[in-house]
Amino acid sequence: MVVMDAASGKVITTLPIGTGVDFAGFDTDAKLIFFSCGEGVLNVFREKSADAYEDAGAVKTQQSAKTMALDPKTKKIFLPAAEYTETPATEPGKRPQRTMKPSSFTALVVGK
Repeated sequence: MVVMDAASGKVITTLPIGTGVDFAGFDTDAKLIFFSCGEGVLNVFREKSADAYEDAGAVKTQQSAKTMALDPKTKKIFLPAAEYTETPATEPGKRPQRTMKPSSFTALVVGK
């Protein structure tokens, strides 16, 4: 995570997050920042002030849960996930093929 001053471009801080991030969210009331990572972790950071941030811990989710929605009313985070089978690439330089396992789709719900 990189926090920067939008006006000056000055980097305020950087903090490590998981891999495969697809989405970030911010709870304005609780001053919490969330990153959903495809490796199976939800990183949580706290904004102490405009210039100070701290790691509030990580929540283990499920591999592939990299997209999320934050409900500002309930403060719950919803993460879709599924299990996949990976087939090696057929040609050098190509990506492996992923196929979702039948009946493995789930919606994870994270809350206090």
